[in-house]
Amino acid sequence: MNRLSLLIAVPLLASFAPVPDALQDAGEGGVVVGPSVLMNARTNKDAAIFDLRSGGRLVPDAQAAARFSPGEKRAVFLLGAPSVCARFASSHGLRSYFVVPPPMMEFEPLRGVPQLSPRIAKGKVERDKWPLFDISEAEEFASSRLPHSARLGYSEFENSKQLPHGRPFIVACRVGHRSQLVVERLRALGYDAHNLNGGLWAWECAGLPLEKGS
Repeated sequence: MNRLSLLIAVPLLASFAPVPDALQDAGEGGVVVGPSVLMNARTNKDAAIFDLRSGGRLVPDAQAAARFSPGEKRAVFLLGAPSVCARFASSHGLRSYFVVPPPMMEFEPLRGVPQLSPRIAKGKVERDKWPLFDISEAEEFASSRLPHSARLGYSEFENSKQLPHGRPFIVACRVGHRSQLVVERLRALGYDAHNLNGGLWAWECAGLPLEKGS
């Protein structure tokens, strides 16, 4: 899958508000994207990931910058500040690449929205039988999803008959941002909803398995 087809196949920044101007300057040939785009490319085995950060959440399959090869044929994802990624790309002759900036991987949880870590959420689902709903896009959900999860449409969640009254449940998305907006609204409606902090992105980073394929 080349750069153009990847952009068409997956939604850029599907789980985030518009990117601030300060994050958009990724240099010539660079495109700023969110973690959901990276996850989709990884699922398709079309991602070469290079981490230019000095710390932060571990990313599955990420390699050190020193391992970059100019002959890389897969879509190249650089993790780091856009300006740092732009300098790296320029010095390594990289003409086409994606940038995932740190703020998109480590965003702040919403106040008043209960957050569950992946391992705690896994225990609630498996041990306590909490329902788990995923508001990812239908194609994303079909490609990779959380075990024991059911898809919940993002645009019609308020009217869904799937949601249980009087018992806790968990809502997830690719990176945990859209889902916490949903949880905030559902709690205002009286539901005992909880957010999977970091979404499927954090789940994979924690080394927990996802279900693959339809």
